[in-house]
Amino acid sequence: ATRKLFPSLFHLSSHDLMPKDFYVVGVARTPMTNEIFREKIKSTIPEGADPKHVQNILNRCFYLSGDYGQPALYSNLKQLVDEKDK
Repeated sequence: ATRKLFPSLFHLSSHDLMPKDFYVVGVARTPMTNEIFREKIKSTIPEGADPKHVQNILNRCFYLSGDYGQPALYSNLKQLVDEKDK
């Protein structure tokens, strides 16, 4: 994700090639806040990128941690996606 996915999403977003209402949800077992997740994404964006474009994509990134074997993770994911789809 850090080598290919996030830089590609940034490129597409900064060239207005993504839907205006897109968002990205990262899901993994590692405990992490949205802010830490966004900092990880920010570190993948090329230096000198327009700060407006950087902030735009970072504001659309969210993180959810949990155990893949627990139904609560999927309930939380559904809740987050439903909230962002509004």
